[in-house]
Amino acid sequence: MENLLLAIDVGTTSIKFVIFNEERVIYTKSARIKTFKEADKATQSPTDILTSIKLNIKEITALYSDIDTISFSTAMHTLIPISHEAEHDTMFLWSDNRAADTILEFKKNSQRTFFIL
Repeated sequence: MENLLLAIDVGTTSIKFVIFNEERVIYTKSARIKTFKEADKATQSPTDILTSIKLNIKEITALYSDIDTISFSTAMHTLIPISHEAEHDTMFLWSDNRAADTILEFKKNSQRTFFIL
């Protein structure tokens, strides 16, 4: 029985699955992540991402029953708003530009604004 590591990297465009034994990579797979783009908007569904991860883990562990460790890396630049009033399934990506005008206005005004506490 081998000791296998399943490494899962959740990126902005895909989820990568890699199985290592003690000597080398023995399996790789990638699953695309759907991005919803419209004008300045760029979002994804965290529910869809989690569903894909679970489905792929199930398929991979059926092929490799010796997996004893799973690791995750998620170096994503995203924001998931949470509200007690509503259920949300929208994750804003780093490329979402809806706040661009607000940021420009803030930068312009913040150089002249002083905060008194």
